[in-house]
Amino acid sequence: MFIDIHRDSQPKKVTTADIHQKRYAKLFFVVGKEHKNYEKNRKFVEELHHDLEKKYSGLSRGVVVKGEFDGDGVYNQDLTEHALLIEFGGVDNNLTELYNSAEALADDFLVNTTGESRRFNRFPKQLIETNHFQKRNYS
Repeated sequence: MFIDIHRDSQPKKVTTADIHQKRYAKLFFVVGKEHKNYEKNRKFVEELHHDLEKKYSGLSRGVVVKGEFDGDGVYNQDLTEHALLIEFGGVDNNLTELYNSAEALADDFLVNTTGESRRFNRFPKQLIETNHFQKRNYS
């Protein structure tokens, strides 16, 4: 499996969800259709989207399929049958929202691959408070 993680340029009102009294950075799945693995990747991502929506309704913004005129249409998804490009929230989402979404996605992967659900340990508070995880200005 190959996972390519991006952040969307949409504003926080588009990229944030309140689910089970927690805030999440919404996930948006992008599938390129200009390669031989397209159909398998699309099916895999659509199943993942539907599974996430069962447990975390509103977490996924859906699946978009892009061809060569919508971007490059490949997005490194030609490397394997299970390649994902996931937009994790947007530029305004905070670390807590991103971590909540990462845990939800990891839990869904675990259920789909092993049949078990498990709560993941949170990132240690001291890591979150260090400069390593602070919002950076790349302008």
